[in-house]
Amino acid sequence: MAKILKVTIEEQFWNTDLGKHEKVIKEYDRKTYDFDFDNLLLENIDNSEIEDYAGDELSMVDANDAECNCSISDHQEYEIISYLEEQGYEVIKCQTIVDKMRLDKIKEALEL
Repeated sequence: MAKILKVTIEEQFWNTDLGKHEKVIKEYDRKTYDFDFDNLLLENIDNSEIEDYAGDELSMVDANDAECNCSISDHQEYEIISYLEEQGYEVIKCQTIVDKMRLDKIKEALEL
């Protein structure tokens, strides 16, 4: 995994002599920085920079822009049940009204 070795940060501070905010550009190096360099990065990065990096360098897309080409209706009921059973789920089929009432009581007891 690549690590960021240097970062340039624009900081603002209050100049009491001039009575106004001034901007200073500082460069920090991972090797010479005395504190947690990763924390410095996190404090000075915003969401748009993360999104830009993810899109440009990692070829990621926003979840809202992603196209899902599948649907649960694309699968047969037995395929879904088989998958759930393989994952360790207990599948309870309600074939009668009594079965449904029992399941409702179980769900109520488990607070689902």
